[in-house]
Amino acid sequence: MKIREDILETDYLYHIFNRGVNSNLIFFNKENMSFFLKKTERYVLPFFEI
Repeated sequence: MKIREDILETDYLYHIFNRGVNSNLIFFNKENMSFFLKKTERYVLPFFEI
């Protein structure tokens, strides 16, 4: 699978979403979701508003 390498530009709105293959669950337990939220808080929220 090729990863997109588009550069995010200032002053644009981006719709970013995620879902599992065939709309399956992406978090199988609370620990998975907690891990994701901690990483989001550390690496995403300092730069993006969600």
